[in-house]
Amino acid sequence: MTPYFLDPVFPWPNWRYLTGPNPRDSHAALDGFVAKKTDPIWSRIFPPWGFRCNCSVEDCDDDEAKEFGGVKASVNGKIDNNGFIDLSGPSPDGFSFNPAEAFSLIDPSRIKDPGLRLEAIEQTEIAFGDVVQRQPDGALKVVPTKQKYATWEENNLKSAKTWSALSVPDEIAPEKALAMLKKGIELIAGDGGTVVLGKEVLKHWAIDKQASEKEITSRLKKLNAAIATVESPHEVWRQETQKRYLQIFNKEGGGYEGCLVAVTNDGKARTYFIRSVKGVDNSRNGISYEAF
Repeated sequence: MTPYFLDPVFPWPNWRYLTGPNPRDSHAALDGFVAKKTDPIWSRIFPPWGFRCNCSVEDCDDDEAKEFGGVKASVNGKIDNNGFIDLSGPSPDGFSFNPAEAFSLIDPSRIKDPGLRLEAIEQTEIAFGDVVQRQPDGALKVVPTKQKYATWEENNLKSAKTWSALSVPDEIAPEKALAMLKKGIELIAGDGGTVVLGKEVLKHWAIDKQASEKEITSRLKKLNAAIATVESPHEVWRQETQKRYLQIFNKEGGGYEGCLVAVTNDGKARTYFIRSVKGVDNSRNGISYEAF
């Protein structure tokens, strides 16, 4: 998924290039240039892109862009800003910076509280899906996919709060749930596939031993909710390397809670218990979806 500040629908979807004092000719030629934040040209000219470059960029919406000649687009590193400019080669100074990748690596280890650290990891995985890859050192890397991941809104769907929520399944004794997962629970999924909830679920819950015993126990008790989500999902979203089974449940005290079961193409399953409908909506993205 695209970082929010590079998202084409963000209120300021463009950058305008501003030259600093005494710019070199190649930089001065770009003064006032406006392009989408997603345009690959920014990986070549995002300041500073040369020694002692003091240029900058500023946010710019489409209406403001009209004052500077409109939003332009690069073609293979070549642009027209009141004159043809060829920037298809590497920077002669050796500078390289792609703002689209500036926040692609997340280091949860810097979050000292174990509970918050686990929540940050899971919220990242829920929001970005299979474009998040765990690194050997525990960092999370967001790797853009070649596929277009459309959201529920882009598919003109209604919020999950309009779904007919299931009743919360009975809790299960933690010891029994643990034994079931160690053995493996084979399920016939709502989309006709076979899903096995097994040791991979436990491994995911204990990410770097960040989940407390209390947290693990709470999740074991909710195992029936994960089973119900696979067997009776409201939606299934397909991403490049996994499927996401989604369902919401009525809370006893009012409101809703959600469940996401992600199953990778090699059959490994992970479960997430989501506290709000908004969190469920954040999970609804992929190449395609199926509603039940």
